[in-house]
Amino acid sequence: MSEIINTINVFCQQRNQNPPEIDCCLNDLPSNDFNTTFKFIQFFNGMNITSKGSYFVYGVPGSFYSRLFPRRSLHFVHSSYGLHWLSKVPEGLEKNKMSVYITNSSPLSTYKAYLNQFQRDFATFLKLRSEEMVSNGRMVLTFIGRNTIDNPLHRDCCHFWTLLSKSLRDLVAEGLVSASKVDSFYLPFYDPNEKEIKEMVQKEGSFEIRDLETHGYDLGHCNQDESKRSKSGQNEANYIRAVSEPLLVAHFGDAIINILFNKCDCKSEYKVDEERSSKYPFVGALCMNGGDVDNSYTTNSLLQKRVLSITNPILVKNTEEMLTNLDFPKCIKVADLGCSSGQNTFLAMSEIVNTINVLCQKWNQSRPEIDCCLNDLPTNDFNTTFKFITFFNKKLTSNGSCFVSGVPGSFYSRLFPRKSLHFIYSIYSIHFLSKVPDGLEKNKMSVYITSSSPLSEYKAYLNQFKRDFTTFLRMRSEEMVHNGRMVLTLIGRNTLDNPLYRDCCHCWTLLSNSLRDLVFEGLLSASKVYSFKMPFYDPNEEEVKEIIRNEGSFQINDLEMHEFDLGHSKEECSLQSHKAKAGQKEASCIRAVTETMLVAHFGDDIIDALFHKYAHHVSQHASCRVKTSVTLIVSLVRK
Repeated sequence: MSEIINTINVFCQQRNQNPPEIDCCLNDLPSNDFNTTFKFIQFFNGMNITSKGSYFVYGVPGSFYSRLFPRRSLHFVHSSYGLHWLSKVPEGLEKNKMSVYITNSSPLSTYKAYLNQFQRDFATFLKLRSEEMVSNGRMVLTFIGRNTIDNPLHRDCCHFWTLLSKSLRDLVAEGLVSASKVDSFYLPFYDPNEKEIKEMVQKEGSFEIRDLETHGYDLGHCNQDESKRSKSGQNEANYIRAVSEPLLVAHFGDAIINILFNKCDCKSEYKVDEERSSKYPFVGALCMNGGDVDNSYTTNSLLQKRVLSITNPILVKNTEEMLTNLDFPKCIKVADLGCSSGQNTFLAMSEIVNTINVLCQKWNQSRPEIDCCLNDLPTNDFNTTFKFITFFNKKLTSNGSCFVSGVPGSFYSRLFPRKSLHFIYSIYSIHFLSKVPDGLEKNKMSVYITSSSPLSEYKAYLNQFKRDFTTFLRMRSEEMVHNGRMVLTLIGRNTLDNPLYRDCCHCWTLLSNSLRDLVFEGLLSASKVYSFKMPFYDPNEEEVKEIIRNEGSFQINDLEMHEFDLGHSKEECSLQSHKAKAGQKEASCIRAVTETMLVAHFGDDIIDALFHKYAHHVSQHASCRVKTSVTLIVSLVRK
């Protein structure tokens, strides 16, 4: 991707053209480890990019054998070592016993079954990309192939799938795997030759071949001396394991994996002598699962779900107004800023998409293609979010074209190209600041503002919020179209004369009390607690109004304040056993939001003890169990 961006920037410089804004879309299956990929965005930004032009990175979960992008939206497509993977295992492989792929001894029907599946898949891929690409767009595809020879079954003795088959047969011979289990496992893979590729591209008809090259290269361990062969075998086994382990575990379970690849290691080492001239490229793909545990946000976001039910009427109203004022665009781009992870991520998005589809039907308009962009920091668990795409699709009332992407980055920076967004919403995110304010040294042993804090602390937090919220509005004003809509939902407070007022059961007050308990018990140093502050601010209505008016890019359409209790029933508050349960429930919710920050500052040894204290404080004080939360909802129109 950096090579493509540099080429664009250099060419623009040579032609005396301004470098364009570039959308960089990274696609893989929803089970791909997007979390790890997004952590390397900083590395990408630090690479030798030849220009400071604007480029924006997206993660696009989905199969490339389905539509992934709106029509005529792509200018350049690149796929490296992806297209040799099929959409499914071909049918009719029953005669190919004890081999995971084609071998020299396979029946010809096995080759034909694999070829037919590849033809169907590659034709589908080309057709879908032809719908998404502009005329004269370019596509570069790199995949594992084979030489064009008369025998279509030929795979040399060191073909990696041949080695894997032999290793599985060893486990059968040792009684570790049943023969029937191996007989039923086949790889969804095909290595075409040049002629097959040409025929398929020409037959599909949407693309003209500009270049078609075949390259053979050494895997790096031919002609090695004896001392290096063992290491070469291990390297090759590791490569194959990285590619195939999820498939193997799904079929065989994980108990045999280490033994299996020890076998591959040995066979690769021995076969170097048999076939020194073997020249095959390797796939370098890895697929891992994201976490979903008891203390995760996914498990503890009931409060956010309730907030969404309050926000829904304003979301629907502004979606309808956006559609009619923009005269029903053919493609609509919607962004969720601060999406977090889990199922709740898709609740608001599905409401917006369904509203668009219903209104289009009501006004007899064609349904638009909808880009659904989910933004959060690169450290967010996008892996877990992408697992719920199936849930999202089920929530939709229509089968219109809807494309989901993940957008890693801070919403206090530019995230999207200019004038590209039609609708933005953010739920329970804007109250988090870009950094802890300066000048909080006088507020000892409290992680946030309390009734006893110095007034300077309130001013420091307010000033930081003003800077951040102004930056947020300015960034979004550059990204939104004229008359676009934005709905923001955030934690707020009542407008009172005393700006320091936070009741005794404010969540951060309880967290401060719990940290002090650990200091008194000698589990934490006081200085460590002194230096920890929450990057958070709960504004009132007047503060929000003033900042929006001063920034000037948006007009306030709606501004509402809602109070609601945190969900502990009177029964929970009266029975001792229920008191403890209510306390634990609230502690888990706060833990889901704050644990990452707390671990970064205090380490993870004290976390369980800390939230045990938190739950105890909630359960022991009746006012903590019936407290209310204030939520501000503001909808804005881009001027």
